[in-house]
Amino acid sequence: MSRSILDVPTIGLVSVTKKRGQKTMRLRVTAKGEIQVSMPWILPKAQAVNFILSKRDWILEQQAETSFVPYNGMLFGRTQQLIIRENSDQSRPKQDGRYLIVHFAGTYERTNPEHVKTIQKAIMKSLRVEAEKILLPRLRELADLYGFSYKSSAIKQVVGRWGSCDSNKHIVLSIYLIQLPIEYIDYVIIHELTHTQHMNHSADFWETVAEFCPEYKVTRKKMKQLRPRIYDAKTFMA
Repeated sequence: MSRSILDVPTIGLVSVTKKRGQKTMRLRVTAKGEIQVSMPWILPKAQAVNFILSKRDWILEQQAETSFVPYNGMLFGRTQQLIIRENSDQSRPKQDGRYLIVHFAGTYERTNPEHVKTIQKAIMKSLRVEAEKILLPRLRELADLYGFSYKSSAIKQVVGRWGSCDSNKHIVLSIYLIQLPIEYIDYVIIHELTHTQHMNHSADFWETVAEFCPEYKVTRKKMKQLRPRIYDAKTFMA
């Protein structure tokens, strides 16, 4: 058995273990968000890299879950706050203005995966409402302002990217985008709107982006340090 660390593009560090007698490749994401792969001894590491990249979206989704540790009073989205009620006789989460109230029959345990999933599901529902209320109108506003046109738009729970635009000019924005500062949101929207004219990342594409988002290089660099997941709003506070 041998162990090594691979730095996989767009993924990060991955612990790879080659084992004699193992017949298939296996992938897991630990509770700390660490990526581990075990593989047959005879296979080259390049094959492990291809395997990891093919599972990229799943890995990001798992890491998003493992890195999410909600707490009472946590701020999320643009203006929302999480309120955790323990020993409650209610069961369903409730949205009360800017407050999302999640009830537990007993004591809330931050290390209990089921408790975390309950809160995560409630937050995602709140984020979707907020995203559809803010992101889609902002997309239309910027399109009209800068003379772009698109066929349709949607908010989806995408973990692999912040947005996308296909050849039919259908724009998808990640639900997680709603949490980011407004300049990040506008950059992503302009990026996708530009794809309605340039379905590539050519010099012409970036020239168009720069026309409407002059500081895009700075924003783009900062966004490379982020990935679509639930964030504590304090992450973006000065």
